[in-house]
Amino acid sequence: MSYNSTHGHHSMILDRVRNEAYARAIRAAVTPDSVVLDLGAGLGILGFIAAKAGAKKVYSVEPAPVIEAAKMVAKANGLTNVEFIQTTAEQLEL
Repeated sequence: MSYNSTHGHHSMILDRVRNEAYARAIRAAVTPDSVVLDLGAGLGILGFIAAKAGAKKVYSVEPAPVIEAAKMVAKANGLTNVEFIQTTAEQLEL
């Protein structure tokens, strides 16, 4: 399976149990002072949850072109505290 397109992320995005468990954990941990790093962000759902939970800043890092779809979703939802970086974790410089 390739994660370069939205099709590779389909099962994770639609996994309600997984996403609700992550959302509970993220909401419990994130504060207004939190800076969140979402490595391998894919379509960005976990970073978006952190942004909506009140994180000061979210860095969504994804090497694949699917990050462009995540940017569009963030913009459509008014998430201004998310920065997208298209690179690998090994090459990341913040």
